[in-house]
Amino acid sequence: MVIEMENWNAVKAILKKPWIHLHPQAGGCLLPLGTHALLHLSQAPFRKLGDSREWATITPLVIQSYYEKGAWHVRRVPMFTDGYSRVTIPAAYIRIDIRVLRDFVPGVPEYDEIAARGAVINRGVSIFRKGDIATLDDFTMYPPCFIEVRCPRRTLEGVEAFPGLYPIHRSFVQLGLPPDPERNSQHKL
Repeated sequence: MVIEMENWNAVKAILKKPWIHLHPQAGGCLLPLGTHALLHLSQAPFRKLGDSREWATITPLVIQSYYEKGAWHVRRVPMFTDGYSRVTIPAAYIRIDIRVLRDFVPGVPEYDEIAARGAVINRGVSIFRKGDIATLDDFTMYPPCFIEVRCPRRTLEGVEAFPGLYPIHRSFVQLGLPPDPERNSQHKL
């Protein structure tokens, strides 16, 4: 059973820690570090009674490659296909990609505030352009005003080769990557 990701009401996610899933029919199953998953938008992170952690519902995916019409293709299919494809895990175990909604550059008040704070503690700041994609390592349903995302540092002169953690105001980003309406606007930093 192949399910095209574009038809799901979900965003792409990756597990940043291993998780043992107790499958109702298969027993214990280890979801390793780096497992691709879909984070379901219809089910916002929640808290369990007596547990202070945030929990999220995902569908772990298996990446399959296949050869068709003279080329190799990749598709993602649910890891479990017996009606128990969704898994509940701590939200802290998930990292997701974010899309920048508008330019975050010098002259924008939020950027200038972060740059001033960064100068005080000798911390680098990156500029972001509309359509840029970065990774949010600390997924939460209550993000602070300034979130830290992982991406190569961009300056007005160009892009550095090595990624780091850089702050951006949360109002400048879209959490998760649903299908892009403008195919040419999506570019990875």
